[in-house]
Amino acid sequence: MKIELEQSDIDTITNDVIANVSAALVPKIQEMIMVLASQDQLLTKKEVYEGILKCTPRTAEELYFSQPDFPVFELPERPGAPKTQRRYSRRAVEAWIAQKNSTRVEGIG
Repeated sequence: MKIELEQSDIDTITNDVIANVSAALVPKIQEMIMVLASQDQLLTKKEVYEGILKCTPRTAEELYFSQPDFPVFELPERPGAPKTQRRYSRRAVEAWIAQKNSTRVEGIG
């Protein structure tokens, strides 16, 4: 049995599937974020460099945020949102700093 669909039908089906998957996933993702936020703090980049790193934005970019293993949490894009929003787990950032410091101390000793 062969079924042929027009492009407009394929587009409609695709959009329906995307809408249904989004409707199912977004509440789960929001729930996960709420659980994480209740156990931890999700910080903005500014909150990280001012509150934890205690440095300028430029220093933070050059020494911390540019590191490939610096912990970042990308919030899912919302329709119509200008770009992906990034947040930083206070616990993960503090653990990353501690791990980097212990590695540096081990390298010296």
